[in-house]
Amino acid sequence: MNLIRKILGLGPKEPVNTVRRTQTPEVKRVAQQHNHFSDLDLLLPVLVTENTREIELENQITSVFHSREDGFNRILIGLTSFNYKNLDESKEAELFQVKPEEEETFLRLLVEHAENNIQELDISFQYWNPTDKDLNFSVLSAPITFFTSELIMSKKHMLTAHQKLNTEELFVSIPRRGLIFICDRNLNDEDYKTFLNMHSYAVLKGDAEDELLCEDVFVVENGEITNVLAMHQLSGILRESA
Repeated sequence: MNLIRKILGLGPKEPVNTVRRTQTPEVKRVAQQHNHFSDLDLLLPVLVTENTREIELENQITSVFHSREDGFNRILIGLTSFNYKNLDESKEAELFQVKPEEEETFLRLLVEHAENNIQELDISFQYWNPTDKDLNFSVLSAPITFFTSELIMSKKHMLTAHQKLNTEELFVSIPRRGLIFICDRNLNDEDYKTFLNMHSYAVLKGDAEDELLCEDVFVVENGEITNVLAMHQLSGILRESA
Protein backbone atom coordinates (compact mmCIF):
# COMPACT_ATOMS: atom_id res chain seq x y z
CA MET A 1 0.00 0.00 0.00
CA ASN A 2 1.21 3.48 -0.81
CA LEU A 3 3.00 5.10 2.16
CA ILE A 4 0.99 8.31 1.86
CA ARG A 5 -2.29 6.40 1.83
CA LYS A 6 -1.19 4.67 5.03
CA ILE A 7 -0.53 8.01 6.71
CA LEU A 8 -3.57 9.98 5.70
CA GLY A 9 -6.14 7.43 4.62
CA LEU A 10 -7.62 6.76 1.22
CA GLY A 11 -6.90 9.25 -1.51
CA PRO A 12 -5.14 9.45 -4.86
CA LYS A 13 -2.31 7.10 -5.67
CA GLU A 14 1.02 8.40 -6.92
CA PRO A 15 0.76 11.49 -9.16
CA VAL A 16 0.55 10.79 -12.86
CA ASN A 17 0.68 14.34 -14.20
CA THR A 18 3.50 16.76 -13.50
CA VAL A 19 3.88 20.50 -13.83
CA ARG A 20 6.17 21.78 -16.53
CA ARG A 21 9.79 22.29 -15.52
CA THR A 22 11.75 25.24 -16.81
CA GLN A 23 15.51 25.37 -16.70
CA THR A 24 16.91 26.56 -13.39
CA PRO A 25 19.69 29.12 -13.52
CA GLU A 26 22.82 28.29 -11.58
CA VAL A 27 23.39 30.26 -8.40
CA LYS A 28 26.64 32.20 -8.67
CA ARG A 29 27.93 32.01 -5.11
CA VAL A 30 29.78 35.29 -4.94
CA ALA A 31 29.56 37.72 -2.07
CA GLN A 32 28.37 41.19 -3.08
CA GLN A 33 28.76 44.25 -0.90
CA HIS A 34 26.09 46.92 -0.57
CA ASN A 35 27.92 49.36 -2.84
CA HIS A 36 27.94 46.74 -5.62
CA PHE A 37 24.14 46.57 -5.92
CA SER A 38 23.65 48.12 -9.33
CA ASP A 39 19.90 47.48 -9.65
CA LEU A 40 17.73 47.05 -6.57
CA ASP A 41 14.82 46.08 -8.84
CA LEU A 42 16.57 42.76 -9.46
CA LEU A 43 16.68 41.70 -5.80
CA LEU A 44 14.47 38.70 -5.02
CA PRO A 45 13.93 36.63 -1.88
CA VAL A 46 14.74 32.92 -1.94
CA LEU A 47 13.28 30.32 0.44
CA VAL A 48 15.61 27.59 1.68
CA THR A 49 16.01 25.28 4.65
CA GLU A 50 19.02 25.13 6.95
CA ASN A 51 20.18 22.05 5.03
CA THR A 52 20.00 23.71 1.64
CA ARG A 53 22.48 23.09 -1.17
CA GLU A 54 20.98 25.87 -3.28
CA ILE A 55 22.73 28.78 -1.59
CA GLU A 56 25.71 29.16 0.72
CA LEU A 57 24.57 29.78 4.29
CA GLU A 58 28.01 30.14 5.85
CA ASN A 59 28.43 33.73 7.05
CA GLN A 60 25.12 34.52 5.42
CA ILE A 61 22.51 36.75 7.05
CA THR A 62 19.01 35.32 6.69
CA SER A 63 15.52 35.93 8.00
CA VAL A 64 13.21 33.20 9.35
CA PHE A 65 10.15 32.60 7.17
CA HIS A 66 8.67 29.67 9.11
CA SER A 67 9.67 27.73 12.21
CA ARG A 68 7.92 25.58 14.78
CA GLU A 69 9.17 23.73 17.83
CA ASP A 70 8.96 20.16 16.49
CA GLY A 71 9.32 20.98 12.80
CA PHE A 72 11.88 19.18 10.65
CA ASN A 73 13.57 22.33 9.39
CA ARG A 74 13.38 26.07 9.74
CA ILE A 75 12.53 27.85 6.49
CA LEU A 76 14.84 30.79 5.88
CA ILE A 77 14.80 33.75 3.49
CA GLY A 78 17.96 34.67 1.65
CA LEU A 79 18.65 37.33 -0.98
CA THR A 80 19.45 36.85 -4.65
CA SER A 81 19.86 39.07 -7.68
CA PHE A 82 18.15 37.81 -10.84
CA ASN A 83 17.94 39.78 -14.07
CA TYR A 84 14.54 38.46 -15.12
CA LYS A 85 13.99 41.58 -17.24
CA ASN A 86 16.84 40.64 -19.57
CA LEU A 87 16.62 36.90 -20.23
CA ASP A 88 18.93 35.40 -22.85
CA GLU A 89 17.75 33.34 -25.84
CA SER A 90 17.33 30.25 -23.64
CA LYS A 91 15.04 32.27 -21.33
CA GLU A 92 17.66 32.27 -18.57
CA ALA A 93 19.55 34.96 -16.75
CA GLU A 94 22.39 34.88 -14.26
CA LEU A 95 21.34 34.39 -10.67
CA PHE A 96 23.63 35.73 -7.96
CA GLN A 97 23.53 35.20 -4.23
CA VAL A 98 23.53 38.53 -2.41
CA LYS A 99 25.34 38.60 0.93
CA PRO A 100 25.12 41.94 2.77
CA GLU A 101 27.57 42.28 5.63
CA GLU A 102 25.17 43.96 8.05
CA GLU A 103 21.82 42.70 9.29
CA GLU A 104 20.30 46.18 9.03
CA THR A 105 21.23 46.32 5.35
CA PHE A 106 19.89 42.81 4.74
CA LEU A 107 16.51 43.57 6.33
CA ARG A 108 16.16 46.87 4.49
CA LEU A 109 16.91 45.25 1.15
CA LEU A 110 14.51 42.41 1.92
CA VAL A 111 11.59 44.49 3.11
CA GLU A 112 11.95 47.50 0.82
CA HIS A 113 12.93 45.74 -2.38
CA ALA A 114 13.06 41.94 -2.57
CA GLU A 115 9.58 41.21 -1.19
CA ASN A 116 8.09 43.84 -3.51
CA ASN A 117 10.02 42.62 -6.54
CA ILE A 118 8.67 39.06 -6.24
CA GLN A 119 5.26 40.44 -7.19
CA GLU A 120 6.57 41.46 -10.60
CA LEU A 121 7.58 37.94 -11.65
CA ASP A 122 5.71 36.68 -14.70
CA ILE A 123 4.75 33.26 -13.33
CA SER A 124 1.12 32.31 -13.89
CA PHE A 125 -1.04 29.83 -12.02
CA GLN A 126 -2.67 27.00 -13.92
CA TYR A 127 -5.28 24.43 -12.97
CA TRP A 128 -3.54 21.14 -12.21
CA ASN A 129 -4.51 17.56 -11.44
CA PRO A 130 -1.66 15.17 -10.51
CA THR A 131 -3.93 12.22 -9.77
CA ASP A 132 -5.25 9.28 -11.79
CA LYS A 133 -8.88 10.30 -11.29
CA ASP A 134 -11.09 13.37 -11.57
CA LEU A 135 -10.87 15.76 -8.65
CA ASN A 136 -13.94 17.23 -6.99
CA PHE A 137 -12.09 20.47 -6.31
CA SER A 138 -9.67 22.74 -8.15
CA VAL A 139 -5.92 22.85 -7.54
CA LEU A 140 -3.62 25.57 -8.83
CA SER A 141 0.06 25.12 -9.56
CA ALA A 142 2.66 26.91 -11.68
CA PRO A 143 5.60 26.04 -13.93
CA ILE A 144 8.64 24.95 -11.93
CA THR A 145 11.16 27.79 -11.73
CA PHE A 146 13.74 28.86 -9.18
CA PHE A 147 11.21 31.29 -7.68
CA THR A 148 7.89 29.44 -7.97
CA SER A 149 7.69 28.54 -4.26
CA GLU A 150 8.43 32.16 -3.40
CA LEU A 151 5.09 33.22 -4.91
CA ILE A 152 3.62 32.51 -1.48
CA MET A 153 5.26 35.79 -0.43
CA SER A 154 3.59 37.73 -3.25
CA LYS A 155 0.28 39.24 -2.22
CA LYS A 156 -0.41 39.99 -5.88
CA HIS A 157 -0.08 36.33 -6.90
CA MET A 158 -2.00 35.06 -3.87
CA LEU A 159 -4.87 37.45 -4.63
CA THR A 160 -4.91 36.03 -8.15
CA ALA A 161 -5.25 32.55 -6.64
CA HIS A 162 -8.14 33.75 -4.47
CA GLN A 163 -9.85 35.06 -7.60
CA LYS A 164 -9.26 31.94 -9.73
CA LEU A 165 -10.54 29.64 -6.98
CA ASN A 166 -13.30 32.05 -5.91
CA THR A 167 -12.52 31.67 -2.22
CA GLU A 168 -11.47 33.89 0.67
CA GLU A 169 -9.24 31.24 2.27
CA LEU A 170 -6.50 29.20 0.64
CA PHE A 171 -4.38 26.19 1.52
CA VAL A 172 -0.90 26.75 0.06
CA SER A 173 1.68 23.96 -0.13
CA ILE A 174 5.37 24.62 -0.91
CA PRO A 175 6.73 21.10 -0.30
CA ARG A 176 9.89 21.37 -2.40
CA ARG A 177 11.89 24.12 -4.05
CA GLY A 178 10.21 25.29 -7.22
CA LEU A 179 6.80 23.83 -6.35
CA ILE A 180 3.55 25.40 -5.19
CA PHE A 181 0.08 23.83 -4.87
CA ILE A 182 -3.00 25.85 -3.91
CA CYS A 183 -6.62 24.98 -3.21
CA ASP A 184 -9.70 26.32 -1.44
CA ARG A 185 -9.39 25.86 2.32
CA ASN A 186 -13.08 25.00 2.63
CA LEU A 187 -13.01 21.38 1.45
CA ASN A 188 -15.08 18.41 2.56
CA ASP A 189 -13.30 15.67 4.49
CA GLU A 190 -12.56 13.49 1.45
CA ASP A 191 -11.17 16.34 -0.65
CA TYR A 192 -9.18 17.61 2.35
CA LYS A 193 -7.47 14.22 2.64
CA THR A 194 -6.85 14.18 -1.11
CA PHE A 195 -5.04 17.53 -1.01
CA LEU A 196 -2.97 16.48 2.00
CA ASN A 197 -2.08 13.25 0.21
CA MET A 198 -0.80 15.25 -2.76
CA HIS A 199 1.21 17.51 -0.46
CA SER A 200 2.59 14.59 1.55
CA TYR A 201 3.63 12.68 -1.54
CA ALA A 202 5.62 15.70 -2.75
CA VAL A 203 7.27 16.06 0.68
CA LEU A 204 8.24 12.40 1.15
CA LYS A 205 8.68 11.04 -2.35
CA GLY A 206 9.07 14.05 -4.58
CA ASP A 207 11.62 14.57 -7.33
CA ALA A 208 15.11 14.24 -5.84
CA GLU A 209 16.21 17.19 -7.99
CA ASP A 210 13.95 19.47 -5.96
CA GLU A 211 15.17 20.20 -2.44
CA LEU A 212 12.77 19.56 0.42
CA LEU A 213 11.28 22.83 1.56
CA CYS A 214 8.32 22.72 3.96
CA GLU A 215 6.23 19.85 5.32
CA ASP A 216 3.57 22.21 6.71
CA VAL A 217 0.68 23.78 4.79
CA PHE A 218 -0.04 27.50 4.99
CA VAL A 219 -3.42 29.22 5.31
CA VAL A 220 -3.70 32.42 3.26
CA GLU A 221 -6.42 35.05 3.63
CA ASN A 222 -6.60 38.27 1.65
CA GLY A 223 -3.33 37.36 -0.04
CA GLU A 224 -1.34 36.96 3.19
CA ILE A 225 -0.38 34.04 5.45
CA THR A 226 -2.58 33.99 8.55
CA ASN A 227 -2.07 30.48 9.91
CA VAL A 228 -0.17 27.22 9.45
CA LEU A 229 -1.45 23.65 9.32
CA ALA A 230 1.30 21.81 11.21
CA MET A 231 1.95 18.37 9.69
CA HIS A 232 3.41 16.66 12.75
CA GLN A 233 3.30 13.17 11.22
CA LEU A 234 5.39 14.28 8.26
CA SER A 235 7.90 15.95 10.57
CA GLY A 236 8.30 12.72 12.50
CA ILE A 237 8.78 10.63 9.36
CA LEU A 238 11.36 13.08 8.01
CA ARG A 239 13.31 12.96 11.28
CA GLU A 240 13.28 9.15 11.32
CA SER A 241 14.54 8.91 7.75
CA ALA A 242 17.17 11.67 8.04
